[in-house]
Amino acid sequence: MKVIRCISAIVIILVIIAFTIYAFYYNKNINYVTIDINPSVEFVLRKDDKVLNAIALNEDANFLLVDLDLNGMQYKEALKTLVEALILMGYIDEFSDENSVLVTAYSNKDSNNSRLTDLTISTLKEHIEYKEAYCLLVANGLTETQKTEARMLNISNEKMLFIERLINLDDSYTKNNLSKKTLFEIQKMINKTVKDRENNKSTSNSIRDGIWRIGKAKIIQDFQIKCNQHREDLYLNSQFYNEEITNEEKQAILNSLINGEKDQIKLKIKEYSDRLIEQNNNNFVEEKNYAVIKNNYEQIRNELKRSNNN
Repeated sequence: MKVIRCISAIVIILVIIAFTIYAFYYNKNINYVTIDINPSVEFVLRKDDKVLNAIALNEDANFLLVDLDLNGMQYKEALKTLVEALILMGYIDEFSDENSVLVTAYSNKDSNNSRLTDLTISTLKEHIEYKEAYCLLVANGLTETQKTEARMLNISNEKMLFIERLINLDDSYTKNNLSKKTLFEIQKMINKTVKDRENNKSTSNSIRDGIWRIGKAKIIQDFQIKCNQHREDLYLNSQFYNEEITNEEKQAILNSLINGEKDQIKLKIKEYSDRLIEQNNNNFVEEKNYAVIKNNYEQIRNELKRSNNN
């Protein structure tokens, strides 16, 4: 019996060791990408770029994700599904030149940060344009102040990004205390904060999901009404307006007007992007945070609109 108990104890110890090694290796190969456009969504990715979890970081993202089953999908396919929902709900407006998306990648390896950032931006750009919309895509970086803080706390830039994310969700945390946590501990705290925020609400999960689905349907409906009205106004205010033409002729004219408008939107987005890069010494992606870029973007957009009106 003693021999059996001894063997059992050894087996248990070996299992614990194996699990610990696996968990360490597993965590070291988990990556994170956050997509901010107003809804803020964080993707938790395996090393093979499969989605482990898609996390809603704010209320708008709850509506966005409520009926999207992204877990288990390849990341590129999940991004395409997300884009379609963003366009359907009007967070990316096909008739606007004011669309902008922030992409932030977190990984243990700098090379993987770059790979995930490039993969995300290229996939988003390709599918947004495939859906005949246009958007300014921005890769986030730390400000010089944040980089200085990271150096003072003796932590990596990646950890500082996690810390900023968590403090934005719950300002009771401090940078000094969080700097003593591992990157993956901070990420778990982010996940827990999001879950606690939802669980602390009085409604049950099923009722809340139902509310989000109803809210999402209303957002989609309102945006569709807005788009239909825009199309109608585009035709009514054009030189081609004619009450006597057929529906087919009207649709052909409308398609031509919409294509012309979208060509102008595409040019505007490129112009804004080129001006931002020029204004920030060709390095705005790495050296400026999203708030700065967004502010510059809006200033440039307003400046160009004023010049066009004159």
